[in-house]
Order: sequence, then structure tokens, then C-alpha cells
Amino acid sequence: MIFVKNWSAQVESYLLKLAEEGLKTRELQKLYDGANYTVEEKNGFDTINSVKSRLGNYFVKKESTARKVAEEVARLS
Repeated sequence: MIFVKNWSAQVESYLLKLAEEGLKTRELQKLYDGANYTVEEKNGFDTINSVKSRLGNYFVKKESTARKVAEEVARLS
């Protein structure tokens, strides 16, 4: 049981160090804290329609391409 506690403490310490060094959490937090935030009102339906128009065909094309690849793999197997 003690081994598991020590191991978990080491993992926690490692992850905290990694987050601090790798992600530069303090620097990021300073940027967030110093940013100017403004309140905006947005229409949810407009946002949905905008995303839909940008990504709608992307997913259709992605599915079509995946099907073609699967068919070609099946044909070659």
C-alpha cells in the first residue's frame, strides 16, 4: 500500500511539473488575466448555421472518402 502511495505522489509531482514547464501555465494565466474581455450578444441559430455551412460538406466528403478507401481496401484484400 505504501508503494502505491509513493508512486501516486511521484506521478502527481511529475504531472504538475510537466504542466508547469510544458504548458507554461503561469504565463498562460497571466495572458488570460491581462486580456480585455468584452460582452457580446450572439444569436445561437446564426452561429449554428455558420458552423453548419462551413463544416456540413466537410463531413459528407470525409465519409465519402472513407467509404472509397474501405471499398478499395476490400477490393485489394
